[in-house]
Amino acid sequence: MTGLASNYAPSTVHELTSPRFEFPSATGTPVLEYHVHTDFASGESFFIEMDIGDGAGFVMLPDSLLNMSTGGWFRYRRAIPSVAGQPGVQFRFVMTSDSSGEAEGVAIDDVSIRIEDYPGSESLEGDDLNMDVFLDGQLALGQNSTETIQPGETVTVITSSPNSLLVGGDYYLVSEAFFGTPNFAQAAPDIWFALGTTTFLLDGGAEFPLGIQVLLPSFGALHSYSYPGGAAGLSLMMQAVVVKPGAVQNGFYASSDALLLSFN
Repeated sequence: MTGLASNYAPSTVHELTSPRFEFPSATGTPVLEYHVHTDFASGESFFIEMDIGDGAGFVMLPDSLLNMSTGGWFRYRRAIPSVAGQPGVQFRFVMTSDSSGEAEGVAIDDVSIRIEDYPGSESLEGDDLNMDVFLDGQLALGQNSTETIQPGETVTVITSSPNSLLVGGDYYLVSEAFFGTPNFAQAAPDIWFALGTTTFLLDGGAEFPLGIQVLLPSFGALHSYSYPGGAAGLSLMMQAVVVKPGAVQNGFYASSDALLLSFN
């Protein structure tokens, strides 16, 4: 919080600066995520800056500027590929106030950086889409965006719009099945297609139907499948896509970061 028991003062700058972090070179894309809750009078702003240690100093990250009260927790997620291989990366959260009006200010939580091998527009463009995959109720956070499912386990996919910007959009869960090493190609921006594979568009009505499901408020959309076994060596690339013109960065659709699910 800007102040635990008081409002922020007028005409001030509040800064929260991290220690310096070392980021080894990685094959995937580093992604920064945090949640922020703002309570502002008029004329205030909040943003995050990054210094990668190359002498250029702190630079504001794209789309991180907030100059209004969020009315609740707001998720920020964005790829930061410039940090890969840098020995001294530092982050700075900044809030500024003008000369009139006071309120509670800013709260920040759940700051994390992870490597995504298969980023969608969720991370690359900052679109408001999230896909969580659970194996027998445990959140799958596989190394390098890859997870393994065992016979008898149930995989559950929950897709949501954390800031409700894509609620009401036409929603698809795109799943591609293949054996061996896929030849991924960017057939469409920010969507992972493997050439020569079988592609399914899933909705919640049956096992593998073609169809459209509307993304709902709060909960979003849920798919759950039980794996009986017998498909060892099969892999499934899963990615959520929402079509909602005008509400996404490319003007037409948003895509979640993808997960590669391998079957034992």
